[in-house]
Amino acid sequence: ANFADLYLGVPCAIEYPELGRFLGRWVMLTFQTNVFCLGYSLLCTAAATWPSRELDEWVVRLFPLYFMLALFLTAGYYTTVHFNKSSRDGRKFFAENGYPYIILSKHASHGHATALALMMSAVLNEAPSVRHVIFSTGPFLLEYLLLTCLNYRLTGKWMYPFLDDAAKKNGVRGVALVMLIIIAIGAICGLFGKIIIDFRLHYWS
Repeated sequence: ANFADLYLGVPCAIEYPELGRFLGRWVMLTFQTNVFCLGYSLLCTAAATWPSRELDEWVVRLFPLYFMLALFLTAGYYTTVHFNKSSRDGRKFFAENGYPYIILSKHASHGHATALALMMSAVLNEAPSVRHVIFSTGPFLLEYLLLTCLNYRLTGKWMYPFLDDAAKKNGVRGVALVMLIIIAIGAICGLFGKIIIDFRLHYWS
């Protein structure tokens, strides 16, 4: 996913010349998500290769964040971005102007995540606690939303069209409401991952 994003897609400075002017690709949720998911996969590999209670605990603690981001990455992209007319027009433009693999890169960097998270929920032998859900998803959501606000202060542009729409309709209150909804949805997604594991352990084991 990271390879596709970096080497098959359009460079950030060209695709997002204003949004990425100060923070580069790091301001994109897709990039942050794929970096975290890669790190989590390496953590799982280490825990499987070198059995350790501490590593196993971190796998469980961070699972809600992994599950939340995986759902956001796939479902969020295909419901709000991929079929959006401006996004389709943008991909078509870049595909015809020197970046023929942009559509492949978008699918490769977004399409895999939810399926992998569901597979992970089918093999974990311990469910995270509600506390794990709160303290794994909460800090990341706050970090990304604050980064989004910082980037807006630096560039004068919101990262996503729905934030821009909220700002135009209701100003700061509209943006704040949307961000609160995002935090709530994120927590629910992390909790959903916990529920899947709880259900499997109690009824399928």
